[in-house]
Amino acid sequence: MEISHAGMYNRGVILFSNTPDNNYPRSAMADIFLNMLKLLTKWKPDWLYDAMPYIYLVAGLATIFHFGTPAGYGAGALLLIATLLIWIMRKENRSFKNKLR
Repeated sequence: MEISHAGMYNRGVILFSNTPDNNYPRSAMADIFLNMLKLLTKWKPDWLYDAMPYIYLVAGLATIFHFGTPAGYGAGALLLIATLLIWIMRKENRSFKNKLR
């Protein structure tokens, strides 16, 4: 089966492929890995979706405490900011959905 250009389009996800016009050929295993990564970024199981802010919180605190450098503090602070933004956006989205009902 021939696949053109960057890949094929399946359910809103562009799946990567090793095409003849591609200057960077990849192995079949790399194609499978990239396709799975693309699908996981598009859809997440509910348990993972609900746990993501807590994972970011723990990762941010661990980064701050483990790395005592300014880069570690910056990376940890970004993870903590991501945690707060996710909680705020989810709260606003859920309260908006409750108002519509």
